[in-house]
Amino acid sequence: MKIYRLLQTYLPPLRPAPNERELLPNRLHRPKGQHNSPINGLHAAIVPIATRTTVWYQAVLLGAIAVTGCVELKTDSCGDGSIDSRFEICQTDEGAILGNSPPGPEADLLQGKPIVGFNFDQEFSIPGEFSISGDSQISDDEAYSLPNSVRFTAPGNSYNRNYITLNISKTSLNERFFGRMMIFIVPAPQSQDSFGGDFTFVEAEGPPQTDLGKLTPPENMRVLYRYRVAANIRDNTLMANYDTWVDDNNDGKSDWPTNCYNHSEIEIPRGQWTCVQWFFEKATNQLRYWLEDEEIIDLRVQDSGERCLEDTQNGLWTAPETFERLHFGVEQYDVNALARTVYIDDIVIADKYIMCPQ
Repeated sequence: MKIYRLLQTYLPPLRPAPNERELLPNRLHRPKGQHNSPINGLHAAIVPIATRTTVWYQAVLLGAIAVTGCVELKTDSCGDGSIDSRFEICQTDEGAILGNSPPGPEADLLQGKPIVGFNFDQEFSIPGEFSISGDSQISDDEAYSLPNSVRFTAPGNSYNRNYITLNISKTSLNERFFGRMMIFIVPAPQSQDSFGGDFTFVEAEGPPQTDLGKLTPPENMRVLYRYRVAANIRDNTLMANYDTWVDDNNDGKSDWPTNCYNHSEIEIPRGQWTCVQWFFEKATNQLRYWLEDEEIIDLRVQDSGERCLEDTQNGLWTAPETFERLHFGVEQYDVNALARTVYIDDIVIADKYIMCPQ
């Protein structure tokens, strides 16, 4: 906490001088879609090094994140009127959050760094820190921070996954972390009544905990925490999802089925840039979700949620032993799912709550 207070005191937010603005006409962080939240500040990487040497060095020390202030986030975690202050909300220099990825291979990039951010604006292909599945590629069709985002094109009609995947298994974030990103969901044609079927856009996975009381899950099972969009009667609403997957007999079904959910009545916007945030924690089996800095209380889960389609774990949403991989993009499940396109930009993973762009 002390380092953040010191940074708040000694590191002013990055602002280009008037004569510098003329040098950076295409690097201002501003929406290309319909998001109405302007961004103040520029990331150090786009400011001429001669004018921002000290600030750039300090930003790198924090893993490309320059924190400009912290305040406590008072939360009613139990929903009963009581208040706790276990979480801190950190306001950062938005540009620095979205700066270039630090150099080096994945192990060097992520080892021990508490904050990691990607805005995809310096790349012509997916950064090397990510593995890729399905139709996932850099695009300038839509971008929250110009000029690029990542476009995910899902074909529909069957199970498919179109992800970029970040390995956090060797980081300090592998048991507890916050996430934030911008997402743009291309609307389905207006002639179609359905939004296009449910899909996941954020997924954290890892191996199972071995001590579940009388339960002994398979060692090769994967435990999944998801941020997901629902379909059918709750079309286009946000949901929390917990699942466990192992298929040793290759029948296309999990040998340890759970598939649990919490539903909300909150719809995710389409055709505009939207900020989504989440918090996953192993110690408390906790999942929390936000939309534009507003927590979706109906999606808050600790230990157990609304319902499980299969009751193998007696309704428990037991976290993985460690969070090993984070997936971002589109994963579809239904044979009736429609083809869809989604853009994702400005991904931030941290040990503190990260605010949406203001």
